[in-house]
Amino acid sequence: MTARILAMVCAGQEAAAFTALPTLASLARADLAQLRVAYFRTIPPPRRDGWDRIVRHTDSEMARITRAITETFRAALRRFDDVDSDVVVRFGTPHLEAAIEADAFEPVFAAVCSPADAGWRERLRASRLRRYVAVRAGVRVLVLQTPPPARRRDTTLIREAWRTHP
Repeated sequence: MTARILAMVCAGQEAAAFTALPTLASLARADLAQLRVAYFRTIPPPRRDGWDRIVRHTDSEMARITRAITETFRAALRRFDDVDSDVVVRFGTPHLEAAIEADAFEPVFAAVCSPADAGWRERLRASRLRRYVAVRAGVRVLVLQTPPPARRRDTTLIREAWRTHP
């Protein structure tokens, strides 16, 4: 039986997941494990136009989101062709769906990706997901916190100050 690693990504945490993919791929490569990226999102409402007519029903909107997320993550995972990887999209309540996915996939450990500069709602969602999966599915959960983006120094203020004070 091969080892399995589950990477859990909620809507809005895609950027943190992309920065954590090299770490997850190296862990999977070291253990010769299968990596599954599971994306969790609430069920989207039907799309409406400006006159409140339904343009896309919920099922076609879910199919569009699934196709976009699957293509995006598969393109990112192509860099790690030596790692056996898979992408899954689940709709529903994220922490319930994550527990079901962890129970069905039976990973060695699961990983939650969260950005370092996340707001309190995102941190609360990540901790709730982590605790629920750890208790409900009995899986060890690793939290991968991505570094905050490098802040660029604004040179326009320095130039203006230099011009006004010779």
